[in-house]
Amino acid sequence: MISFLDMAMEGIFINNVVFRKPDRIYFSDASEFDIGGYNLITGSAWRFELPIDCRLRTPLNSLEFLACLITLWVDFLNNEINQEDCILSQTDSTTANGWLQKSNFSDAKNEAVQLTSARKLANLIIDSKSCLYSQ
Repeated sequence: MISFLDMAMEGIFINNVVFRKPDRIYFSDASEFDIGGYNLITGSAWRFELPIDCRLRTPLNSLEFLACLITLWVDFLNNEINQEDCILSQTDSTTANGWLQKSNFSDAKNEAVQLTSARKLANLIIDSKSCLYSQ
């Protein structure tokens, strides 16, 4: 919340709060064996095979949400996301897709993955001074 307030104190770009066409489009997917994603504009992609002892330990929807986060994070780490970019992140999980816009996960143990991922996603969006496309 402090990061958001610091950003708001400097001013928020109008392009980050009005409806517009996405500048970046990401697709991601997950299975019980691996997660992966790619950038539709640049063609860059990534894949991570889950270690055998980590498989089937978290719900598939949580892995789908984590894949959405990592796909965006890869471009953030490579300085590919520009200030004021509008980001569309898509997945075949309607639950994970809804979580991209959700902000009220609890501190309960069963929502730890979603809460941690949502906080990281929010920090990436704030730090890159961009916005998520609301589907």
